[in-house]
Amino acid sequence: LEQAIVVSSDPVQSNDVRQQAAMYINSFLSQKDGWKRCLERVFVTQNVVATVFYFETLRNLTLHSYDELTADEKAFLRTILLKWLKEYTTTNPHIDPAVKGKFAQVIVAVFRVDYPHNWSDFFPQLFSVLSIQPFSPQRVELFLRILTSIDELVISLEFAHSNADLALSNAIKDHMREDCVPKLASTWYQILTELAPQYPHLGSLALKNIRYYVGWIDIQLIVNDDFVALFFKLLEVPKLRERVCSCLEQIVTKGMEYQAKVQMIRYLRLFQLISSVNAASDEDFMLAVGKLLNSVGMQAIQCRKEAYLSTNDSQTLDTMEKLVDESISLTGIFFRHEDDGISETVLPFISAFVYKLRHKQPLSETVLRYLQSLLEGIAMKMKFHPSFNFEQEEDDEALFLDYRKELEKLFKSVVRYAQQLTFAFIQAPLVNMLSQDCTKVPMADLEAFLRLFYVMGEGIRVQDASHASYFGSIMEMILSSNLMSYPHEAVIVVTFEILVRYSSSIPNLQDAAVKKVLLAFLGDCGIRHRNTFVRGRACYLFLRIFRELTKDIRPYFTHVMESIVPLLTISLSEQDQPLMDSDQQYLYEIAGIITFELRDNQQAHVAILDRLVTQLLNNIEQILKEKLFVNDPPENPQFAGYLVRAINALGIYSKGFKHCTKEAQERFTRGLELMVLALQLLPLNEDVRGKIMFYLHRMIECMQKDIFPYMPACLNQMFDPIPSAQSFISVIRIVNQLITRFREEVLEMLNALLLTLTQRLFAFYPQIEDPSDQKELQRFYFLFLQSILQSNLGHIFFNEKNLPHFPSFFTPVIQGAKGETTENTKNVKLCFVIISLLIAKDLKKQDAVTQMIPSIIDASFSIIVHPMFSIHDAECSFALSFITKIHKTLVADYGPLIAQRMKLIPGITDDSLNIYFQSLTTKNDHKSATKFLQKMAEHLAQQ
Repeated sequence: LEQAIVVSSDPVQSNDVRQQAAMYINSFLSQKDGWKRCLERVFVTQNVVATVFYFETLRNLTLHSYDELTADEKAFLRTILLKWLKEYTTTNPHIDPAVKGKFAQVIVAVFRVDYPHNWSDFFPQLFSVLSIQPFSPQRVELFLRILTSIDELVISLEFAHSNADLALSNAIKDHMREDCVPKLASTWYQILTELAPQYPHLGSLALKNIRYYVGWIDIQLIVNDDFVALFFKLLEVPKLRERVCSCLEQIVTKGMEYQAKVQMIRYLRLFQLISSVNAASDEDFMLAVGKLLNSVGMQAIQCRKEAYLSTNDSQTLDTMEKLVDESISLTGIFFRHEDDGISETVLPFISAFVYKLRHKQPLSETVLRYLQSLLEGIAMKMKFHPSFNFEQEEDDEALFLDYRKELEKLFKSVVRYAQQLTFAFIQAPLVNMLSQDCTKVPMADLEAFLRLFYVMGEGIRVQDASHASYFGSIMEMILSSNLMSYPHEAVIVVTFEILVRYSSSIPNLQDAAVKKVLLAFLGDCGIRHRNTFVRGRACYLFLRIFRELTKDIRPYFTHVMESIVPLLTISLSEQDQPLMDSDQQYLYEIAGIITFELRDNQQAHVAILDRLVTQLLNNIEQILKEKLFVNDPPENPQFAGYLVRAINALGIYSKGFKHCTKEAQERFTRGLELMVLALQLLPLNEDVRGKIMFYLHRMIECMQKDIFPYMPACLNQMFDPIPSAQSFISVIRIVNQLITRFREEVLEMLNALLLTLTQRLFAFYPQIEDPSDQKELQRFYFLFLQSILQSNLGHIFFNEKNLPHFPSFFTPVIQGAKGETTENTKNVKLCFVIISLLIAKDLKKQDAVTQMIPSIIDASFSIIVHPMFSIHDAECSFALSFITKIHKTLVADYGPLIAQRMKLIPGITDDSLNIYFQSLTTKNDHKSATKFLQKMAEHLAQQ
């Protein structure tokens, strides 16, 4: 058996050998008394792997088959486990930690089931282990490990998975308080005073026990003169002091009345402990003390809140304020520490303190002095360390950037509650740095203050007239400086971010300021920067500021176009382009904006269209008509790739048009004709199809109704063939956009398309292999029906052409509403939305709808008893609301049918039926009926 156990977990062995070993083990485990052999073996084997296996087998027995044992067998198991604890630890001085941990799990698994009723002497037996001679530190360690496992596996609410677990946890705690807790406290004290000096690991485990148990035992057992003196003594022991801090932190957060909490914090002399720490202290210890201070501070704020809610006594309130002030005054050494982990420990407390200042206006001089110090700390901690790798950000860099985000949140809070202080703090160093040669200022200093100036705009309204002079003066300094010549990209990027955020301040300066902004973005430090990240960021930000300042940039349109056109070249290989596609798209949109804005200057307007759009269309046409893509190698489809990027560029360019001009429409319609040709020649190329869809979406927005003549050809071509579910979904997206945008105006087009779309979909759906694709395509079909009905186009289903197919249109909806064809509650909800629209107003009078009413009523109740239906699911809750709406619509004409179907549900009586129907027939009362269905669903779920 042991050989099989060892071999089965040995990666060196062959798969066949390990499989044979596993079969032998399974055969052993299937034996009724196999667990007894495990009990025998744990006393004699010296193999760690085997011992762990034996104990794990016993644990599984306790967790899954314990009820099958007789009372004598259970007593035998308890006796042998205690015997192992008492005897094996005496004869074996070195037990592997894995064995110790697994034994503790086994004995606690039995404890969980049998204590206190069937194992009332568990704790007396456990305490007796400590007095066995000769003394064994292993027995003490196992004693403490067992207590740890009792908390982790039985008591801790963190691990409670059900109400039964919670009830068991409470019952065991109640019994332990009477049975053993006082002795546990004295035993911990004895271990810490007598054994910890020689065996620090036992002291560490004892402190861990205290931290686990202090939340629910009598606090006076731990918070007393003896333990407090002991804690301070142990703080001098390097191996234990962090555990002591964790204990104190848990003690501080224990729930109690606020005045008692304040008295306890004072009694524990925590401020004395915290103030004894200095910057030269061990970092791990500082981390532990920082966490303790954070807990003290958070508790102080909570006590202050409770005091203000419960009393007007000035002395009590002053005591609470003093506790908060003392706590916050100690945060500086931790917050400013060079180790960001230590700094982060007090961030929650500091953030909460600053947030609460909204109730303290105007701020006192003491608070303002603290905030000044805090701002200095934020600026210092915001600085990039020299080791920060900007070229290849890894874990350390990611952690620092996350930490900076937290600092920025804190800074924004300070800005909100102390604006003038923050304004002055940021302005002074910026004036100093920007009034000299910026390139000589250390990067970390310059970037940090620029970043804080940028973040400031998130904390206040930049457009506020009272702030205009402040932001205007700093923007003037930035534009007058040589920031754009700074050699580090971090400074360049944050400067561009600032220009965009505070762009509203730029026109208030001289016209030359706008010119400087354009030169910055268009020059070598902007969209032509050598660094790809800076280039991309500059392109994006240039688009944003261009939108904001279009009117002010108008005099420079020609200059801008001449500057960006060379960067708009699309090559067969993206690597040969001056910009990546993702960066080019921002400039294409700028070109579109300029083209549209110059629409009154026909010569300039047409010149740009010919230079950009016509050229792209010519290239697309050449590739398609000459079929240059045919010889594309699969690993590098250059010509097909060009089509993708060129079509995308055309779509992005059109975003600059608020409406389509005559000259642009001539070229865009030529583009539509080429899209149809592309679909004919590359029907299965998903990338090309995707960009054609994007182009069509854009043309619908840009050309409006003028696109109608071109849509039938495009849509028909998309159906033949359809390469994937996602392609079909993209077609439905286009159709839905047309329906919701134009409603009645697309009725003729929709009528021609309806049968084709649905028949192709029903034929295509069974071919889909991926369940997630099926679910998504089903959802978009339902959205298609919803769009038609919500746009008041439902009558299209009842014309001469479509009426014979009405059942095929809506049978999937009824099946989905019942949960027969979908396990997605979002789709179920959609089905009931569609049904509620279908039976609204005049449509329910149609014979086809009338014939479907019994199925609708059946579906409305079938889904409630379906296994996937849960009242706790948001989509199901929405579905119930629509079911109520459906019932209220139908009750007048189909009340008996609703009642007949409802009676089939278990638990529905005549009285409950009357209550529901009364709520259905009460006008303007939707909630009562919905609540009835909710309670009914809850009742059914519990059965």
